[in-house]
Amino acid sequence: MKTGTPLREPIEAVSGESRDVSGSGDVWGRIAWVAGGFVLTIAAAMFLGQWVQPREEPWSSGELAAALIRLEEEPRNEALKERIRELDAQRRAAYFRRIERNRMGTGLLLAGGVIWVLAARLGWKRSARAMPLRLVTPGSERERERRGSERAVLWAGAGVASILAMAGWWHSGVAEETARVTLEGQGVELAGGAVSPGVPDSGEAEGLAVGSEDGNWPRFLGPGGALTGSGERVPLRWDLAGSEGVRWKAPVPLAGFNSPVVWGDRVYLTGGNRRQRLVFAYHADTGELLWQRPVTPRDRPAESIEPPDMSGAAASTAATDGMRVYAIFATGELGALDRDGNLVWFRRLDLEENAYGHAASLVVWRDLLFVQADQGRAADGLSRLLALDTRTGEERWVAGRPVASGWTTPVVVEVGGREQLVLAGDPWVIAYAPSSGQEWWRARLLGNELAPSPVLSGDRIVVVSPERMMAAVRADGSGDVTESHVVWREERDVPDVPTPLAAGDWLFSVDSHGLVMCREAATGKVLWEHAYRMEFQASPVRMGDRILLLAHSGKGIVIQAAAVFQELATFEAGEEVSATPALAGGRLYVRTHRTLACIEGPAESVEGTHANGR
Repeated sequence: MKTGTPLREPIEAVSGESRDVSGSGDVWGRIAWVAGGFVLTIAAAMFLGQWVQPREEPWSSGELAAALIRLEEEPRNEALKERIRELDAQRRAAYFRRIERNRMGTGLLLAGGVIWVLAARLGWKRSARAMPLRLVTPGSERERERRGSERAVLWAGAGVASILAMAGWWHSGVAEETARVTLEGQGVELAGGAVSPGVPDSGEAEGLAVGSEDGNWPRFLGPGGALTGSGERVPLRWDLAGSEGVRWKAPVPLAGFNSPVVWGDRVYLTGGNRRQRLVFAYHADTGELLWQRPVTPRDRPAESIEPPDMSGAAASTAATDGMRVYAIFATGELGALDRDGNLVWFRRLDLEENAYGHAASLVVWRDLLFVQADQGRAADGLSRLLALDTRTGEERWVAGRPVASGWTTPVVVEVGGREQLVLAGDPWVIAYAPSSGQEWWRARLLGNELAPSPVLSGDRIVVVSPERMMAAVRADGSGDVTESHVVWREERDVPDVPTPLAAGDWLFSVDSHGLVMCREAATGKVLWEHAYRMEFQASPVRMGDRILLLAHSGKGIVIQAAAVFQELATFEAGEEVSATPALAGGRLYVRTHRTLACIEGPAESVEGTHANGR
């Protein structure tokens, strides 16, 4: 380069020339402006709609909630029932209209955003190519205009991208709401005609946790804690070692005394040791382990503990409402995970004042999760009943309990049109209103070392105090009903660990030493007994007119559910069993000390081999 020769400045185009004389750059620019305005308008309308009408469950209306509480006090108020029906229908219609509006708005946002991005990009490029050629010096006004335009496009793009990202999040929220309502929000009529959202017509008031008889096993001891399910495809005999009658068998990575729970194509159980506590999800059809997760957040790893000798770290059975699974451990770690194993919420409870470790299982009712946290001595004032929001884990209500530590699980029942949450503790069996925690009635009947859970038999609650008594209490009273509503008490051969099974006119029980008994439900009178002289920890389960007993050794016994003892079959399962099995979809799910198995095979009709009385 020669000295004195001036540097050529950067140029954009040749003066007087234009590569785009059609004006398409301006057209695309106008389209981009219109699309951007459209996106902003739709976004503003959606956000405004959320502020004016916040996201609520269809049954979260204050008036509807108050009416349901009032219905518990006035179960025969037909006008109130009709008003509940109207409110329920109105809320659900509005709820689904809002979901559909949000879904449509999300689609419009995404479509408008795509058009804006394409139009802005094409318009900017064509405008750049259409500019006449002229010198552009660094720092010149033209250069500042060009860079300003670029920044404007970038900032606008970032803004629209943010809106679209929020639209995607919004869309996922709408889908999650829709799934929840699909699973949980199917209102039906209870006995007496009252509409109760999410409570199927099953005869048991178990809210969202209740599936049809041949459908789900959502909690410890099954729907309503009744130990009854559909087992039409369960063979009389099966063998885990030889695979006879076994659809699938899968290893369980961690030990635990808890039972499986089943909803649809998911089987859940938990396990734990001193280092970790996990929830496991298996596919109900294949036995595939879909995921295993802790209930603690990633930034709060599980603590190292010394599990209780008697119950271990994972004695409590999980509960599920079909959309989430809820699990609690002896450490007080309590959490909810969705169907894919994602942690929804977590909290830690103080459960240390329990000699054998926490073992009470969880119960779901509508949108509440009940935790029976009985601890210490009655005089210590440590025991409490918690009702937590299933979506967030937040406390909805808490009731102090004048009882000592125990290991029973609550049951939700309906008697005389009144829903009741019944808990057994030392010394009281107490019934609460599940929606508010208000106490309905109590009876002083129980002693210490409580393991069997309360059972509904007709209009009576049957409770067991090991080595002391079995008693039946009418569940239609108020206040202290110890002297007025106790129908019968029996002190002879009372079960100690397994929960009794109510089957029509009879009560069946087995104790840890193998004594099987049948009592008359109305009077407590013993109809027959049979001693098997082997250890039992699992409770009996009923499949139609058959009852399955699983001994700790793995020996299986099938008896007739009848007023006369009749043994239908005996077999060796092949592995030790402590957990009560689950019945769902016509199949039996058994947790042994090492594996989880699904039992399914051809139906059998076998004449009993015994027909002796007591």
